[in-house]
Amino acid sequence: MLRKHLENEKLHKINRAWKHLSPTQQAWIYIRAVWWSWEAPSVYEIVEFIQRPMRLRMTYRLYSEVHWVK
Repeated sequence: MLRKHLENEKLHKINRAWKHLSPTQQAWIYIRAVWWSWEAPSVYEIVEFIQRPMRLRMTYRLYSEVHWVK
């Protein structure tokens, strides 16, 4: 019940603030929101971005000549 009330209040504030923006500002915000919704990375892409350097280090460590000399 409280969560629903807070969500409605937040939506009301956003709608009230949206009315004070010029049409150009509204269009710019809308275009940016649509652009970022398409370009936002997925969870899989974030995990791959984090794992990539570690995989490179592990590969180098396992297959470098220095490792086999030790």
